[in-house]
Amino acid sequence: MQKSGESETIKRDLCKKGATEYMHRKKIKTHNKNQAIVAASNTKL
Repeated sequence: MQKSGESETIKRDLCKKGATEYMHRKKIKTHNKNQAIVAASNTKL
């Protein structure tokens, strides 16, 4: 019983970690896109 509970916790932690990493990557991607847009508008001016 304890073993299955432990693996459930580990699984949950991995899911949380994966979600955090995914959101972080998404944030970076959005940031890079914004930087590119800013750079493009700056060159236009």
